[in-house]
Amino acid sequence: MRDIFDFFREMDRIFKDDFFTFDESISPRTDVHDHEDKYIVTFELPGVTKDDIDLNIYDNTIEVTAKREVKDYAKNRYSKESLSYHKVVRLPEEIDADNVKATYKNGILEITVPKKTVKKKKVRIDEQ
Repeated sequence: MRDIFDFFREMDRIFKDDFFTFDESISPRTDVHDHEDKYIVTFELPGVTKDDIDLNIYDNTIEVTAKREVKDYAKNRYSKESLSYHKVVRLPEEIDADNVKATYKNGILEITVPKKTVKKKKVRIDEQ
């Protein structure tokens, strides 16, 4: 009988170990709305807080990562819950990364991404 109890104790030890994790990211539902002067991009991120979200803008790309981990220690019990999102969205036009705005409410991250305005430049034509 002792062997079976050793087995269960070992299983408890393994599952309590923080290194025993399944890091599987979910790709959140995403909508991109193209307006004349901006994009409105929304990500559905239920179950996380604003502080769990990492938003990066580079080139014409938006990268969103969100991770929430909850550990519960109780007598004779340990549980660990983990939620992870990751999504990269490439926009078709140049954007004004300096003026991007983002809000998070009720599980929805909404990002307003202004398009870069193209300035016209008059070019003088010389005669030959």
